[in-house]
Amino acid sequence: MKQTKNIFFPVIFILIICLIFFSRLFYPKPSLFYTPDFGRSDIWNFNYPIKDFLARSLRSGQLPFWSKDVATGFPFLAEGRIQA
Repeated sequence: MKQTKNIFFPVIFILIICLIFFSRLFYPKPSLFYTPDFGRSDIWNFNYPIKDFLARSLRSGQLPFWSKDVATGFPFLAEGRIQA
């Protein structure tokens, strides 16, 4: 019984702290928090440019395996979001 008390109070304390911390999710009405997307999203900043690069490369008769234009290099053909 004593060991149950030793575990019970810390668990209740942590639960109360979590409820206080996340109370804005439930009171006064349920809501979700989000951060504004200042740079639009990945579709504008990543997906469209790589699809454009793929299209230009294929029009010129090349299959791009690697792109030196992204950081220090990017494995272009291994990217799953390009759907090549």
